[in-house]
Amino acid sequence: MKRAKPKLQEVRIQMYLRATPARVWKALTDPKELVRWYKKPLHVSAKKGAAWNFTSIDGKVLEVKPGKKLVHTFRFPFAKGEPWTRVTFLLEKHGRNTCLTLIHDRFQHGKQTREWVSGGWPFLISNLKSYLETRKPLQEGGYN
Repeated sequence: MKRAKPKLQEVRIQMYLRATPARVWKALTDPKELVRWYKKPLHVSAKKGAAWNFTSIDGKVLEVKPGKKLVHTFRFPFAKGEPWTRVTFLLEKHGRNTCLTLIHDRFQHGKQTREWVSGGWPFLISNLKSYLETRKPLQEGGYN
């Protein structure tokens, strides 16, 4: 009898941001904003089926609900043999603020992606928070 491999735990981060969902959405999807807090975008469009490519990340947009939800695939092109994973951004309005939930999942055992992103996402979401609330990220350009 074959045993099913247990799923690796997802990376989940929830952060309250002093910004409207529309403002957070713009920071998540506008290349001029992404380069400030995340990475340099190469080909980015918040449309289903569009490319979601940065200097060291490849992806494709799977689902878009403007101002509420963005889902894309994720893979480091330099990491041969690493599988595609999935990133979901959820935005919920809380008064004048937004609750942002990031979920990165679909990891496979024996692969490095989960280890790499579990160290990167906390900083990047903090960088986004600083950028939205003060117009100054903790580190300009995130991890470029």
